[in-house]
Amino acid sequence: MTSDRYFTGKPCHNGHIAERFTSNRTCIECQRDKNISKSNRPLYQQWRLMIGRCHKPGHYGYSKYGHKGIKVCDRWHKYVNFVADVGEKPEGMTLDRIDGTGNYEPSNCRWATLQQQANNRSNTRFLTINGEKVALADAARAAGLTQKLVLTRIAVLGWSDEEAVSKPASFKARDGKHRNSRKTHCKHGHALTGDNLYQRASGKRECRTCIRARQGLGTGAD
Repeated sequence: MTSDRYFTGKPCHNGHIAERFTSNRTCIECQRDKNISKSNRPLYQQWRLMIGRCHKPGHYGYSKYGHKGIKVCDRWHKYVNFVADVGEKPEGMTLDRIDGTGNYEPSNCRWATLQQQANNRSNTRFLTINGEKVALADAARAAGLTQKLVLTRIAVLGWSDEEAVSKPASFKARDGKHRNSRKTHCKHGHALTGDNLYQRASGKRECRTCIRARQGLGTGAD
């Protein structure tokens, strides 16, 4: 009786040294990989993306991965090993490297949401809230604010991180946090202190010398 498989001892085009099917000379390891890829297509696409961006210079993502020295560990060059280590792809998640500068390997990879991946980027802005580091995006979302508003409060108004996310979006200048509430001099160089300081209820600081000048005594510039 003729066997449906034979063994050559030579590697196939994917490097497998395994039996081949007599009917089409296909390596049984390659066929098994193909069958697994069909049963879990999203996971197979994730594996192909990972290999391409790290090891194929023509891949659109190579400049951000392979070109920077990020590689896929030898074990994960075989799809069956990758499947065995990471399991099925959870819905709504993608493969994320814990250390963004490290390689794709079992000890450095996890399934993560897009938001978790965004927080893991090197350019993610963090705030210090109650002594803990919190991603700007997460802090703004929890407070019901836009990231732009939170950054404006910190960078322009000089608010602390905690203060910037503790006030509602409706908290306006009239509540005592005008954009120039921390100014020390007017545009003409007059010190905003003592009798020369006029501060409105909104927190806006004005120069009395310049106010008098606008009333007909000149420009206010010395």
